[in-house]
Amino acid sequence: MRKFEGYFFSLMFSIFMIFQCSTLTNAAANNLVLDTCKKMAGSDPNIKYNSCVTLLGSDPRSSKATSLSELGTISFEIDISKAKSILSTINGLLKDPKFDPNVKRALKDCSDFYSTAPDNLQEGLDALKAGDYSTANIRTSAAFDSSVNCDDSFKEKKASQFRLSEPAKVKEVL
Repeated sequence: MRKFEGYFFSLMFSIFMIFQCSTLTNAAANNLVLDTCKKMAGSDPNIKYNSCVTLLGSDPRSSKATSLSELGTISFEIDISKAKSILSTINGLLKDPKFDPNVKRALKDCSDFYSTAPDNLQEGLDALKAGDYSTANIRTSAAFDSSVNCDDSFKEKKASQFRLSEPAKVKEVL
């Protein structure tokens, strides 16, 4: 199953694997987004090249990035914004009386899970800027768990008719 929110956190995890496993060449510096997405898509079946390029290309600073550190910073900032947006959406859905109790319980779990994601990502960004890639990886993984745990909560609560990982469903409800 493709996880919409989880993709952003998976993207960050892969960037840190690249930090640890490869070096930036002159050719990559010229096409950093394209080359990074190609490497990531080749190393992680959950990452689609076109989606990666679209995501990273959504921030105009990406086209001017000359290092993986710069691209990582941009990615973190996108993820922090997305995590805050997802948490806000979840908390808004919790106020909607039309959901059955199972969906409400799953949404409450999701709110709890996502409540720590922005802080984990900010700590990851701070670690990235300090050159502490291990901590950045750990914090990114913790934020990624929010998405996985949220989806699992819907399964456990037998509320699978509504999934936050399906953006059309969220838009339909809003």
